Amino acid sequence: MNPRACIVRGLFKKETNWEVFLNLRVKVFITPSSVGSTDSDPQELSKVDSSAVITIPGRIEGNFGQSGKCRITLDGMLK
Repeated sequence: MNPRACIVRGLFKKETNWEVFLNLRVKVFITPSSVGSTDSDPQELSKVDSSAVITIPGRIEGNFGQSGKCRITLDGMLK
């Protein structure tokens, strides 16, 4: 397992043209309630104490599979 990589789902549709998004800069927000979770609600982020949120910048590397998931390489490591 690579601590600087993650797979994101729900961001794109499966028919997305990946060339448009390759190397696009992104930020991954990790909250205490999202650790180990596969389903994080973006609306919950606004309810979390900002000092408890970890932000890790990264970039989109490409697609993952056939269902619209994407690979992200992070600038820092996941803990």
